[in-house]
Amino acid sequence: MELFIIRLLKLTHQPSRKSQGFTLIELLVTALIGSIIVTGLLFLTNELLTSDRRESTKTETQRDLNLALDFMGAELREAIYVYPNAACLLAATPDAECLDSGSRIITS
Repeated sequence: MELFIIRLLKLTHQPSRKSQGFTLIELLVTALIGSIIVTGLLFLTNELLTSDRRESTKTETQRDLNLALDFMGAELREAIYVYPNAACLLAATPDAECLDSGSRIITS
């Protein structure tokens, strides 16, 4: 009787073909799909890094240009205080205003 029950349990609990694991085709298809996804993500990451590098370079260039413009503006404001009537300095024919102000006139 005991032998009969053991045989009956073996017959009813035989693992089916589905629970034995994956086939080679299933593994290859899964690997292919995974590699396609990883390739797409790497492409997007590369594009994002390239775009970030380009934008950083543009931002740095704009910052340098702003610093140069600020420096030139400060120098021009300082030059106005040194030469209050700068138009008279280069006048080819001085007018009455230049002569009255006492500015030095450079003629060529």
